[in-house]
Amino acid sequence: VTSAGSPDDLAGTTRRLVLMDDVSKFEMTPKGDPEELAASRAASFEDAKIVRLSTPQILGTCRVSKAYARSTQELYHVPCPHCGNMAPLTWENFLKNLQPERLQAACFTCDSCGGVINHSHKAAMVAAGQWVAQNPRGDHPGFHLWRAYVPQRDWASIAVEYARLRGWNA
Repeated sequence: VTSAGSPDDLAGTTRRLVLMDDVSKFEMTPKGDPEELAASRAASFEDAKIVRLSTPQILGTCRVSKAYARSTQELYHVPCPHCGNMAPLTWENFLKNLQPERLQAACFTCDSCGGVINHSHKAAMVAAGQWVAQNPRGDHPGFHLWRAYVPQRDWASIAVEYARLRGWNA
């Protein structure tokens, strides 16, 4: 384990697995680009894995967004509990269903049948989901996942946090 702020450490070893966390916040150093230095640590291995994790920052300059744009751009599609249509859970769908006076009822709707998808459906949907590449010709696998999928967060808590950040009286 080493820091992107320590170019000497990044240049000191070879690794089959390179994990870079918070890539969007990496800054250039006098010895070069920490992302490139870290990735070069795996160059000796034919079966190397390089993992970039981050919350996207400013579009156009964000390292992880640029890497994702070159990738297979895979989204996790889950089945609608009503009709079975496979689709990703999107932020846009979440927002269009968000009602400030009913944050505890945060939900999604199926684009195919219009059925309301409640948080109680999440576990079964996620278990039956699958990754779908939006750009199959990408030069590396890339995945987008957000907190609506994780077991530790319920959709109401995401809605309440969003309302608080927007200044709604939640």
